[in-house]
Amino acid sequence: MKEAEELCSRIAIMRRGKVVAMGTQAELESAHGKAAVTLDEIFAHYTEDGLESDGGYREVAKARKKARRLQ
Repeated sequence: MKEAEELCSRIAIMRRGKVVAMGTQAELESAHGKAAVTLDEIFAHYTEDGLESDGGYREVAKARKKARRLQ
């Protein structure tokens, strides 16, 4: 999510293969309805998933990176 915040001018959020939200980060923040939210919180809002379902996003990213190294 950090890379998306830093590199992307527009963001699309997908859930189960369909785009559920698209726009700039500011547009997505304003549609979320709360002030000063992170992109992780916006993602959780639009996908209706919690931030910590089976581990945080960082843990998942670390596991994927490790799996790639081991291949």
